Amino acid sequence: MKPDPKYFQDKKLAKAMKEVKRVLHKHDIAGVAFLHTPGSGEFLMHLDPSYSCVKIMPNGEGVRFRAKAADYDGDKHKLQKVKAESANMLRLLADMMSLQTVNMLELADTFDKITDAEHGGRSDN
Repeated sequence: MKPDPKYFQDKKLAKAMKEVKRVLHKHDIAGVAFLHTPGSGEFLMHLDPSYSCVKIMPNGEGVRFRAKAADYDGDKHKLQKVKAESANMLRLLADMMSLQTVNMLELADTFDKITDAEHGGRSDN
Protein backbone atom coordinates (compact mmCIF):
# COMPACT_ATOMS: atom_id res chain seq x y z
CA MET A 1 0.00 0.00 0.00
CA LYS A 2 1.44 3.32 -1.03
CA PRO A 3 1.25 6.26 1.37
CA ASP A 4 -1.31 8.96 0.70
CA PRO A 5 0.69 11.97 -0.62
CA LYS A 6 -1.56 14.49 1.16
CA TYR A 7 0.04 13.44 4.47
CA PHE A 8 3.55 14.26 3.28
CA GLN A 9 3.25 17.90 2.33
CA ASP A 10 4.89 19.62 5.26
CA LYS A 11 8.38 20.85 4.30
CA LYS A 12 9.37 21.29 7.95
CA LEU A 13 8.58 17.64 8.67
CA ALA A 14 10.31 16.45 5.51
CA LYS A 15 13.46 18.36 6.50
CA ALA A 16 13.36 16.98 10.06
CA MET A 17 12.82 13.43 8.79
CA LYS A 18 15.89 13.74 6.55
CA GLU A 19 17.89 14.57 9.67
CA VAL A 20 16.49 11.54 11.50
CA LYS A 21 17.46 9.33 8.53
CA ARG A 22 20.99 10.80 8.54
CA VAL A 23 21.39 10.01 12.26
CA LEU A 24 20.21 6.41 11.78
CA HIS A 25 22.59 5.92 8.84
CA LYS A 26 25.49 7.64 10.62
CA HIS A 27 25.19 5.37 13.66
CA ASP A 28 24.20 2.25 11.66
CA ILE A 29 21.05 1.62 13.68
CA ALA A 30 17.46 0.69 12.96
CA GLY A 31 14.61 2.88 14.06
CA VAL A 32 11.01 3.94 13.78
CA ALA A 33 10.00 7.59 13.99
CA PHE A 34 6.76 9.53 13.98
CA LEU A 35 6.89 13.30 13.56
CA HIS A 36 4.04 15.79 13.77
CA THR A 37 3.16 19.39 13.08
CA PRO A 38 -0.41 20.71 13.22
CA GLY A 39 -2.30 19.02 10.39
CA SER A 40 0.59 16.87 9.14
CA GLY A 41 2.54 13.80 10.11
CA GLU A 42 5.57 11.87 8.88
CA PHE A 43 6.50 8.26 9.57
CA LEU A 44 9.77 6.43 9.06
CA MET A 45 10.62 2.78 9.42
CA HIS A 46 14.35 2.28 8.86
CA LEU A 47 15.09 -1.44 9.04
CA ASP A 48 18.20 -1.87 6.95
CA PRO A 49 21.31 -1.10 8.99
CA SER A 50 24.32 -3.27 8.16
CA TYR A 51 23.33 -5.99 10.66
CA SER A 52 19.86 -6.51 9.13
CA CYS A 53 18.69 -8.76 6.31
CA VAL A 54 15.45 -6.74 6.00
CA LYS A 55 15.05 -4.35 3.09
CA ILE A 56 11.99 -2.15 2.57
CA MET A 57 11.62 -1.76 -1.17
CA PRO A 58 11.04 1.68 -2.70
CA ASN A 59 7.68 2.89 -3.98
CA GLY A 60 5.62 0.67 -1.71
CA GLU A 61 6.83 -2.52 -3.41
CA GLY A 62 6.99 -4.48 -0.15
CA VAL A 63 9.78 -5.97 1.91
CA ARG A 64 12.63 -8.29 0.97
CA PHE A 65 14.48 -10.59 3.36
CA ARG A 66 18.06 -11.41 2.36
CA ALA A 67 17.96 -14.70 4.25
CA LYS A 68 19.61 -17.27 1.99
CA ALA A 69 23.19 -18.49 2.19
CA ALA A 70 23.70 -17.26 -1.37
CA ASP A 71 23.03 -13.70 -0.17
CA TYR A 72 26.18 -14.00 2.00
CA ASP A 73 28.50 -15.84 -0.40
CA GLY A 74 27.55 -19.16 1.18
CA ASP A 75 28.76 -18.06 4.65
CA LYS A 76 26.28 -19.91 6.88
CA HIS A 77 27.68 -18.37 10.08
CA LYS A 78 27.13 -14.85 8.74
CA LEU A 79 23.65 -15.83 7.56
CA GLN A 80 22.68 -17.15 11.02
CA LYS A 81 24.10 -14.02 12.67
CA VAL A 82 22.23 -11.58 10.41
CA LYS A 83 18.99 -13.57 10.78
CA ALA A 84 19.28 -13.54 14.59
CA GLU A 85 20.09 -9.81 14.65
CA SER A 86 17.22 -9.05 12.26
CA ALA A 87 14.77 -11.12 14.30
CA ASN A 88 15.89 -9.29 17.46
CA MET A 89 15.53 -5.92 15.73
CA LEU A 90 12.03 -6.65 14.44
CA ARG A 91 10.75 -8.11 17.72
CA LEU A 92 12.22 -5.33 19.88
CA LEU A 93 10.88 -2.56 17.63
CA ALA A 94 7.46 -4.25 17.38
CA ASP A 95 7.26 -4.69 21.16
CA MET A 96 8.31 -1.09 21.82
CA MET A 97 5.92 0.26 19.17
CA SER A 98 2.96 -1.71 20.50
CA LEU A 99 3.58 -0.54 24.06
CA GLN A 100 3.99 3.07 22.97
CA THR A 101 0.88 2.83 20.76
CA VAL A 102 -1.20 1.76 23.76
CA ASN A 103 0.35 4.54 25.87
CA MET A 104 -0.29 7.17 23.20
CA LEU A 105 -3.90 6.07 22.64
CA GLU A 106 -4.57 6.25 26.38
CA LEU A 107 -2.91 9.67 26.57
CA ALA A 108 -4.92 10.98 23.60
CA ASP A 109 -8.20 9.61 25.01
CA THR A 110 -7.48 11.10 28.44
CA PHE A 111 -6.62 14.48 26.90
CA ASP A 112 -9.83 14.46 24.83
CA LYS A 113 -11.95 13.66 27.90
CA ILE A 114 -10.29 16.20 30.20
CA THR A 115 -10.12 19.07 27.71
CA ASP A 116 -13.19 18.36 25.54
CA ALA A 117 -10.74 18.73 22.66
CA GLU A 118 -11.68 19.27 19.04
CA HIS A 119 -9.44 17.75 16.41
CA GLY A 120 -8.60 20.21 13.71
CA GLY A 121 -6.02 20.49 11.02
CA ARG A 122 -3.39 23.12 10.58
CA SER A 123 -4.24 26.64 11.61
CA ASP A 124 -2.26 29.10 9.50
CA ASN A 125 -3.96 32.22 10.87
